[in-house]
Amino acid sequence: MFSVAFIWEPGTYDKEFESLDSIIEGIAASIPGYRGVELWRSDDGRRRNTTYYWDTLESLKQLSDHPTHDRRGLDYRRWA
Repeated sequence: MFSVAFIWEPGTYDKEFESLDSIIEGIAASIPGYRGVELWRSDDGRRRNTTYYWDTLESLKQLSDHPTHDRRGLDYRRWA
């Protein structure tokens, strides 16, 4: 099994971020070999973690190579 974890301290998120985040979760779940996701938030709410799991490294790479995922990366500084 392979995983990728996104750990961050939330900034200011708008509707576009929330929509894009939801789309990316749907893309992740649609990739063959997807195993699931775990979400975590620190007790004080200042840090979050989203970890996705897949059967193969190739499956994981399909998410990182997807154009919608790349777009969120480009916009990250706006929401950080």
